[in-house]
Amino acid sequence: MNEILSIFFSSLVMFALIAISLYVYFFPTRIAFIRKHPSRNIIFWVNLLFGLTAFGWIITLIWAYSSKTKGEKTKKLEKEIEALNELNQKGIITEEEFNNRKNQLINNLLNL
Repeated sequence: MNEILSIFFSSLVMFALIAISLYVYFFPTRIAFIRKHPSRNIIFWVNLLFGLTAFGWIITLIWAYSSKTKGEKTKKLEKEIEALNELNQKGIITEEEFNNRKNQLINNLLNL
């Protein structure tokens, strides 16, 4: 009976260690999917293939935490241009001021 309990608990410990190891190993991939990173599938494959090396794991972790996506920046730009357009239509700013500010915002996005 003691042998059966010993085998059961050693198997349970082994299963727990494997689960914890997989959790840590694929942590960068989880972060990428949670943050809806545009390269999350590529991050998964790099993590899977090179995650055992400390370098590969750290690179995928940094990549998963990388700055805002261009899509988010583009949406922000669209909202700012819409707000400027409303100001222009209400006569608060002139057409020239609207175009200058819009071009400035677009140039700032392209230079990032």
